[in-house]
Amino acid sequence: MVNLRTLYRWVPTTYLIEGLPFALVAIVSVVLYKNFDFSNTKIALYTSLFTVPWIIKPLLAPLFEPFASKRTMVVLMQLLMAILFLLLAASLYLHNFFYLTGIIFLAIACCSTLHDMNLDGFYIISLNQQEQAHFIGVRTITYQIGRLIGQSGLVFVAGWLIFYVNEKSAWQIALTALAGMTGVIAFYHHKIMPKTETNITLSAVAPTAAIVSFKKVFIELLTFKHFIAIIIFTLSYDFAQTQLNKIVPLFLLDKVLKGGLGLTIKQVGTVFGGISIVGILVGITLAGFLLAKKSLKSCLVPLTILAALSNTGYLLLVAPISHSIALISIIILISQFGFGLSNGAYMFYLLQIFSKGNYPMSLYAIGTSLMGIGVTLGGAVSGYMQYKLGYTGFFIWILIVNFGIILSAVYNKKKVL
Repeated sequence: MVNLRTLYRWVPTTYLIEGLPFALVAIVSVVLYKNFDFSNTKIALYTSLFTVPWIIKPLLAPLFEPFASKRTMVVLMQLLMAILFLLLAASLYLHNFFYLTGIIFLAIACCSTLHDMNLDGFYIISLNQQEQAHFIGVRTITYQIGRLIGQSGLVFVAGWLIFYVNEKSAWQIALTALAGMTGVIAFYHHKIMPKTETNITLSAVAPTAAIVSFKKVFIELLTFKHFIAIIIFTLSYDFAQTQLNKIVPLFLLDKVLKGGLGLTIKQVGTVFGGISIVGILVGITLAGFLLAKKSLKSCLVPLTILAALSNTGYLLLVAPISHSIALISIIILISQFGFGLSNGAYMFYLLQIFSKGNYPMSLYAIGTSLMGIGVTLGGAVSGYMQYKLGYTGFFIWILIVNFGIILSAVYNKKKVL
């Protein structure tokens, strides 16, 4: 058995890097573009499209796996992401930087996708089952720390630097520091990660075998009882929360005259960055505890209702009165706690429904891809809905969507589970 101390030298830092680019692409991009006064509709649509590579990740894994050793790909993708962070910083002063940075964000997402696939594969072949069980919590915590560095730390630093330099320079310095940190960690992993595999030569039949395998998996998926209900639930369960995650940072940053709260970037980094992740972690932990004690069938509807109720606080924030940072933080903490509860139930639902049959791993990959499609669609339409309804109408719309999700959860409890 490999000494756990040796594993602690590389497992936490690799999963920290896994969480960081997702936060940058999905959340920080929203704050960055809002800082330069792009419309909410445009921001929500494009930043949602940036996440498409993560959606198709499970479907691409069999095709990309043969090209190089997983260890090599992990280190290479980390180096490429460091370079892309630098290019992102450099592009801020260029003409039409919105579209240039968009291309770079998409490239970061692609590199992150390849990084995640190969890291998970390397983790599986390098650790035995006992060691994997030991590091379940470590992986989750360090992944969230990576998100915290990107979602909260980067935004906070940029917001603090704005007091000393202009906005674009502040973001450039923050992104350059992020690139430097990522590059150092990549070099560290090159030195420290064990060489537990050999390079794999590309097989001429690999693509054909993958296509045949996919065909069998999809045929089995179609045989699921209540197939339509499962697909609808999987696509829609995070639809409301995804819209909130796109619009809430914009709502916090928007001027009071436009219906927003007029917070600074530094305040948003603290409130929506750090505090929200704390809420999510506590919610997921509690959901895991409840699901371990009781069945998913008994927990799904109550957790879905609690998650829906946790978003009602935003109606208080759109009231035409002054709001303290403490109140804003509490409402966001409760909302994200509800998201953690629902996310825990959701992931358990995917495991229970899709991890069965002759191809459990591939079916689960399809389930997570469907989840990603729902997330992307929710984020893409959120800006349009907010533009049409205003912030007050938007938060009411979220409550209506949540009601529909509750009805779907009730149906799944009675018919599917």
